[in-house]
Amino acid sequence: QVSDRQFTILVSAPTITEFKTAGSGAHTPSFSGTMAVLAIGAGGGGDSGPAGGHTGGGGGGGLILNPAYSVSSGTAVPFFVGSGSNSGTGENTQWGQNNGTATTTATVLTALGGGSSGNGNGGSGGGKSHSSGAGGLTIQTNSNTISPHSRQYGFGNNGGTATGSSPSHPSGGGGGAGAVGGNASGGNQAGNGGAGKDVSSTFGSGVHNSGVYAGGGGGGTHQAGHAGGAGSGGGGAGTATGNSSIGSPGTANTGGGAGTDALGGSGIIIIKF
Repeated sequence: QVSDRQFTILVSAPTITEFKTAGSGAHTPSFSGTMAVLAIGAGGGGDSGPAGGHTGGGGGGGLILNPAYSVSSGTAVPFFVGSGSNSGTGENTQWGQNNGTATTTATVLTALGGGSSGNGNGGSGGGKSHSSGAGGLTIQTNSNTISPHSRQYGFGNNGGTATGSSPSHPSGGGGGAGAVGGNASGGNQAGNGGAGKDVSSTFGSGVHNSGVYAGGGGGGTHQAGHAGGAGSGGGGAGTATGNSSIGSPGTANTGGGAGTDALGGSGIIIIKF
């Protein structure tokens, strides 16, 4: 005779942990295996020179989404969360190293800081300021100063162009992890910040900023122009009165690029296992 037996299988919900405090730290896993790792560099600043509040938008920080980073139980993983910049490139964010310095070491994920306004290169490029020309370039996917996985799993886009046209000399928007920065047009319209990247399919919408990160900052203009809007995912808006006011900062812990003459958003790391 064969008797039936009942079995119960318990499936634990995934654990999601966010690291938001700028600076160095370490995480010690209690298991051996793999985890999903999201690392986002800090956003670029919105002022790179004397153009002030009518500069281009700062570029969003580089975004890395590694679906299967290997860890060992009891072995600490060092990390570094970057701070945003007011006038230059944002700080890098790293998983596997705790000082933010770019490295080609295979186990280190380096999410590059966003490029400054003007035409700074970075995780995403900054928007071109004031005079006619191209915006900054993304180097997250092609820099030879970071590890292969930092490039393979990385996202970033170029900043938008400026026209150099009167009367308002509109500037380009900063690039975002999901889209290029908007180009300025005519003599009055600044470029919008590029959209950020939505990672809620991996981490859910309950994480910080609903899972959308690294948007670009909007470009600015002189008086009487039309400012560029903020890129989704924490980018700051530009200003249309750049001779007398500044734009909005990038949102903290999103890697959002700054609006004109403002502060880029700090980075973040999120893990799931």
